[in-house]
Amino acid sequence: MDITEEGFKWFQDHEWPRYQQQGNGIAEGLKRYLKDDLEKRLTGNHQGTRANAPIMRQKPEKPNIEIKIVDIAFAYNNAKLISLLRERGQHIIYQRFDKMREVE
Repeated sequence: MDITEEGFKWFQDHEWPRYQQQGNGIAEGLKRYLKDDLEKRLTGNHQGTRANAPIMRQKPEKPNIEIKIVDIAFAYNNAKLISLLRERGQHIIYQRFDKMREVE
């Protein structure tokens, strides 16, 4: 599933405060929200969910079983940037500031 910028903004405005109070970082809060909401949608228990939330546009069919999601992994479409940030971080750790500036 793709999480659009609009969907992420909606999460920040409507759901993030509740997950933030539980002590989660924003990525962990989003993961928990998606897990909770997907389990409810897939199991057919839509009470308390926001079925029209823009973060998920499709409404899956309701099976007659209980579904539990073990984990959600995020994949980012900016792998090159993440790789460069990781490399930059290594240069900072080992105090190679001249190489850090090259990476920037």
